[in-house]
Amino acid sequence: MDNKSRLFGLDILRATAILIVIFTHSYYYLHLKPVNYLAKIVPDGVTLFFVLSGFLIGNIILKYVNDNSFPFKRLTNFWIRRWFRTLPAYFVVISLLFAFQFCMGEFKNGAEHLKYYFFIQSITDGEARLYGESWSLCVEEWFYLLVPFALFVSMGLKLFRKQQIFLFWIFLIIILVTLIRSYRVQFCENVADWDRFSRKALITRLDSIMYGLFGAYLSYYNHPIWKKKNTLFIIGILLLFINISHSFIFGYGFFTKYFSLTVQSLSTLLLLPKLRSMKAFPGRIPRIITFISMISYSMYLLNGTPFHEFVLRGLKAAGLPDDAFFWCDLIRFVAFVIWAFLGSWLLYKFVEVPMLKLRDYIYPEVKKQQPVSKTSEIPYIVSK
Repeated sequence: MDNKSRLFGLDILRATAILIVIFTHSYYYLHLKPVNYLAKIVPDGVTLFFVLSGFLIGNIILKYVNDNSFPFKRLTNFWIRRWFRTLPAYFVVISLLFAFQFCMGEFKNGAEHLKYYFFIQSITDGEARLYGESWSLCVEEWFYLLVPFALFVSMGLKLFRKQQIFLFWIFLIIILVTLIRSYRVQFCENVADWDRFSRKALITRLDSIMYGLFGAYLSYYNHPIWKKKNTLFIIGILLLFINISHSFIFGYGFFTKYFSLTVQSLSTLLLLPKLRSMKAFPGRIPRIITFISMISYSMYLLNGTPFHEFVLRGLKAAGLPDDAFFWCDLIRFVAFVIWAFLGSWLLYKFVEVPMLKLRDYIYPEVKKQQPVSKTSEIPYIVSK
């Protein structure tokens, strides 16, 4: 893919999000107190991904719905292009995982495994014990399916203007999901329950993507508030800091239960106007950021459960003890970093890239008509 068509500021956000995920999944191998404290003062990387995904996909959806017509063929084209982007690498990883479990004699419930192929493993319960990281993919895939379909049906009725319908679904889903989450957290007695039933369930996390969709709306229609990028960026950073510091100082409590996910989604939204306008500068650092951004989806797929199944088991079989000795921890940590970057690059190169080329050949992206304004133009981006 031509890097000139990428938005560097959004690459920064995507690379930051995946590095946070990698860090929070690896730091405990070192058993160092300073590192443990650092893990508590970083934002939730998955929330950053959700808002960014909503923003990028929202711009694509807006291009579709603002054409003179929005036929069902256009909708199916959107779905197929999304599925070519997300499903092949996911299916490769999940199939290898389940094949490995079968060979190890641990494949005991075929119906449970099938849930992961249809993304119904974490609709109300985000545990997803067979492949823990897949809960977020469940949220994203159902967003891809449900929200465009709701827009298609609503706009087919032609009762309201397209902008009104778009905003209606954004705020309806944000309000409904927030109310559902607020109701459920009343029964979460500890942070583990909150993580499982509030942070990781489809019915309690769809709102994060909708905040990104709202950002796409503001950007596409060149809303005056979108132009206040510096002010919004400062407010967003402050909200992120308040959210993190409150949870770090006071721990799991009322604020975390009811407000932390909303505040982080909103703060990430406020960062987008500034990041959207940032340009890459010469040097190695921008190339590294772009590279991490490009392989971020593969990194997310491989960094958790696959590492435990394929690498840690291999190290244990090779004689590495489970004891928390420094050298043993260091070996596991180094193995994790190598696996996260090298394995992800291979998955990206040999699965993602070929499937994207095939997608663009069979289902080329719909060309955009005359934009509402110059600032509403957004180049083709491969999003997570």
